[in-house]
Amino acid sequence: MRIEKTITIEVKPSIIEEGYLEVHAYMDKTEVKATVEVVGVGTYKTPFTITVPAGTYTLNATYEDQKQTETATVKPNEKTIVEFTFKAPPPPIKILELIMKIAPIIMGTTILSLSESKT
Repeated sequence: MRIEKTITIEVKPSIIEEGYLEVHAYMDKTEVKATVEVVGVGTYKTPFTITVPAGTYTLNATYEDQKQTETATVKPNEKTIVEFTFKAPPPPIKILELIMKIAPIIMGTTILSLSESKT
């Protein structure tokens, strides 16, 4: 006795709805190249645009010694733009310039106190 059985399997393609994530980084209104980790996706240099499944993402950005974190929600077939704004570092103070600024104050106080002690 032979038994035959037919099984039909229907495979439906998985539809993943995707959107676009565009990321920029600025310092004093000038676009800079920051490193941005899109958690669970990858690490990129700004500016960049990537296609990702719709959902909420955490973005960790680093520029020089500054770090920032943002959360972005990407909707299907839409572009979500994330902008990081970093502070410019203070201008370097040259040692000689600093000495020239404070030396007269120190010298003036020292001379004044020596003059006072002689009277």
